[in-house]
Amino acid sequence: MKLKKLNPLTDEYLESIGFVWHTDEDNTSYIADEIVSINETEANAYYEAANELYDMFCEAGDYVIENNLFHDINIPFNLVDVIKQSWEDDVHWHLYGRFDFAGGIDDKPIKLIEFNADTPTSLFETAIIQWAMLKFNGLDEASQFNSLYESL
Repeated sequence: MKLKKLNPLTDEYLESIGFVWHTDEDNTSYIADEIVSINETEANAYYEAANELYDMFCEAGDYVIENNLFHDINIPFNLVDVIKQSWEDDVHWHLYGRFDFAGGIDDKPIKLIEFNADTPTSLFETAIIQWAMLKFNGLDEASQFNSLYESL
């Protein structure tokens, strides 16, 4: 893994692609000016880990619902019906999750830190900003690992 410093995206460029929330309260850019570069083997290992873990989360969700274990995992009673309805709808709900991993580099095992599936705020960054960083810096846009934009 390497961190590669790039030319930062300008406010004007970000706004031209529809990203208007790009500056924090202290006037620093919300968008980093570096990318993480990994090799294809490492990328495939993360892909496989994410798919395996995603399947495990789905199995766990099914188990909780089928066995009515909401109380056991501290889910408030007033959310149970909404959760069941959301789970039964099964309409692209998997696109709103993000795995945070540790490891996976220099032959270290990939470990799950957490799975965030509570908000779609990172969708734009993942689908558009990563690609824009490559394009803006004259790099190969096809080297972006995720395929979220195409999937959407």
